[in-house]
Amino acid sequence: MRSTLIILFALTGCATRLGNYAPAAGQSDAEISQAVSDCKAVAYAAAHTPGEDFARIALKASIVGIPAGIARERAIEREAWVECMQAHGFWAEAAK
Repeated sequence: MRSTLIILFALTGCATRLGNYAPAAGQSDAEISQAVSDCKAVAYAAAHTPGEDFARIALKASIVGIPAGIARERAIEREAWVECMQAHGFWAEAAK
């Protein structure tokens, strides 16, 4: 069952922990890999600015703030990743 789901997913689209994407027609595998790699780097950089690092540390200073800090970091990464992928000509949506 699990292998069937993996095969079906592989045939229907692509996904990362940041979201789902579909390349534009005519893009080579190298172009796709480069865009995904670049956008992951952009997303990481957006979520790890000095201001965001300070906010995340402040949130994670307590047990209650840890989930909020993680959620904030993921939301920023996903938003930046979607914007970058769309700028490269991909259809992209953030993971939920």
